[in-house]
Order: sequence, then C-alpha cells, then structure tokens
Amino acid sequence: MTSILFRVSAALLLLVTTIKAGAQTDTVRVMVYNLLNYGNNANPYASKDPRLTTILQHVQPDILGVNEVANNAAHTQNILTNVLGTGWSKGTFINTNNEVQTNMLFWKSNIFGLKSEQSICSNLRDIIAYKLYYKDTITVPHDTVYLTVIVAHLKASQGSQEEADRAAETQAVASYLNSLGEQGNYLFMGDLNLYTDTEQAYQNLINSPNPFSKLYDPINKPGAWHDDGTFADIHTQSTRTEANMGDGGVTGGLDDRFDFQLVSGYIMNNTKGVRYIPNTYTTVGQDGLHFNDSLTAAPTNNSAPPNVIQALFRMSDHLPVYADYRVHASSPVSAATIAGIDYTTTVVNPMQNGDLNVVFDSRLAGERVQVSLYSIDGRTMYTTHHTISPSGAAALFHVDYLSTGMYFLRIQSATGYTYSGKILNN
Repeated sequence: MTSILFRVSAALLLLVTTIKAGAQTDTVRVMVYNLLNYGNNANPYASKDPRLTTILQHVQPDILGVNEVANNAAHTQNILTNVLGTGWSKGTFINTNNEVQTNMLFWKSNIFGLKSEQSICSNLRDIIAYKLYYKDTITVPHDTVYLTVIVAHLKASQGSQEEADRAAETQAVASYLNSLGEQGNYLFMGDLNLYTDTEQAYQNLINSPNPFSKLYDPINKPGAWHDDGTFADIHTQSTRTEANMGDGGVTGGLDDRFDFQLVSGYIMNNTKGVRYIPNTYTTVGQDGLHFNDSLTAAPTNNSAPPNVIQALFRMSDHLPVYADYRVHASSPVSAATIAGIDYTTTVVNPMQNGDLNVVFDSRLAGERVQVSLYSIDGRTMYTTHHTISPSGAAALFHVDYLSTGMYFLRIQSATGYTYSGKILNN
C-alpha cells in the first residue's frame, strides 16, 4: 500500500503561536416537494420518474425532502435507486399510523451523513427529524457541523378542526425542539397546508416564546396567502385548472402557499456553521403571472425551460420550493513553527493490517501525547497515551477491531504539540 506523509508543525507551549488555515465551505441546495401520491395505482413509476428526473436535473438539489409517497417502502427505495442514483442516501421508512401517504428525506452522501432520525409526531402522517452531519475534510472531532431537517405534511383542508389539528402538530415540533435544550441548525419544511400567517400552526413556530423552537420564514412575507394575488409569486398550489388529469391532484390554479422552508435563528445568523443565503428561496416554475390559473396557461411561463414547466404541470399539483445554504467548516487550529524549528511526523495512511503507524520526529523525544481516533460523526473509537521515545522510532497502535472506513486522527500534548487529520482504515 502507498504511504502518505504528513508534515506536522509543533513547538513547546512557551514558543507556540497559532494560525488558522483556510476553511471548507459548501453551498448546499435544499428542496422540498409534494410528489402527489407517488407510487399509487394512478401514479406509477413509468409516469412519475421521468418527470421527477427532469425537475431534479434542473434544480440540482443536495438535500431533497418529499411528501405524498404512497405507503410502501419500495417507493422511497425506487426514488433513491432509479431517480437519484449513485451518491445519494435516504432515511428509514417510517409510517407509524399506516397512513396512505408518507414523507422521506434524501441527501448526497458525499456531503452529509445521518447522525440520527426520529419521528416526533404521528397524529396523522409522521413528522420526522433527520439530524445530518457535514462530511467536511478539515475540522477536528466534535467540531462537526450538524443540520437537523424536519419533514412534515400537516393536516389538509380549511375548517376549525383542521386548523386545530395543524396547530397540535406544530406544537409537537416546538416541544421536540425545546426538549433538545439548545439552539441549533434546524430546518422545518414540507406541505404545511397553511392558509394565513395568523394560523396557530404557523404562530407556534414563528412566534415561539422559547428561543430553542423559534423559527423564521426566510422570505418574511406574512399575510393571508390564500387566494390573494399579492402573493402570486410565492404560491405553490395548484399547478392546474384541468379536472381530467387522473392522478388525484386538486384543481383551482395557483392560489395557495402550502409549501414552506422555515429555519432557526442560528441558520439566519450563521451561528453554527450553516447560513441561509439571502434571496435564494425559490418556488420552482413560479413566474408570478399565473394567479388562479394553470402553470401552462398564457402567458408563456419562462421561469424554467419548457420541458421543466411541462414536467412540473404533470408531476404534481404542488410546486417544489428550494433554498441555498452555506455550510462552513472552520479549520482546526494548528501549532505554528517559530524560530525555524519544524518538527516532522509521518503517519502511514491508510492504516495497514489493523495498525496505526506513526513516526515522530526524534527532537520530540520525551513528549507525552494522547492519540485518539474518532468516527466521522464524532464518537471516540480509540484513545491512548504515548511517550515519544528518544529515537523517535515508529509507534504502532493496534486498532484491528475497527471497521473499514474513514476516521479522524488527533494527536496532542499538554505542551502545544497538535496534529489533526483524516485517515483511512482499509
């Protein structure tokens, strides 16, 4: 196997100064879409998949939340395998109440991994929280950037009971966020079936008295969205007036804002490594010129290519919503050389035969270091202390019990010697 040599700078505590290297930043596009009965008898893969593929190729999301997938785990697997393809992952199929429709989250597996998932409400359709971790290449363990994406499809229709049901669902979401005991990068999205900003379901989150569960509407356009042309450019339903589509979708033209992304203050303020990028919140296919009309009616909708407009019209009675977020990982602080002293450490990467092989500079003889390996999601997998020998000879650390994959390696001493990096175990 090929060995990669790492040069690590270190100095005694009295001499050390610190510098920060560059930072890793990704722009991540998050999309949410009601797929309209995906996979049921009236909406087979043969008709749905080509349209969904066209839309996704246009939007190019990195995270995709969906509503209205018919009640069968095979349907979400089909989206993963035959629409999204290699390089994507998905959550676990959850349908506590055996509802006819379910939700799901998909993400690009080279950017994010799944830390945990939890159904936080199952009054009707499960509202599921997916805690993702950012697969950066530079941060030290426990500095991982986390993003919790909550996918919901709230109770539909107008009426006092329906509004009460929606309010109960978002109150459960608020209670869940409060129970976490901290503010964080939280994104709540889906088909919320809201008609006005005064609905308690909306107020439970937007005006929550607890900062842990207070969320923000990135476009900040409160109002009575239903059937009000003032909000024509953000309406997401319905894409059609035609009653003969045969897929179970509703008609009436574009006159409701049902589909949302709401975010925590930490995302709005870039507090924990995730930031909403202003003016990127977009209703795909919405040109603001088709209030109470079909997406394909005159005038010609030029907000997307013609094949995308047709795919949106046929795919669902909802339009998808996306927004872009900046995910920013800070570089680890490394010890800097001073007065021309440069200590070199060699780490054999990948690990060989279950051994972590480190050769220390002989000038570090006598330094006592802690050597630790962490999983990519921050769990401590191995830790030990080692005194560097006078000769600086190779030190072998036996970790043959570890699974294959990527790990964080961190070596540090009380006097300022530090090394952080990623290492493979084959």
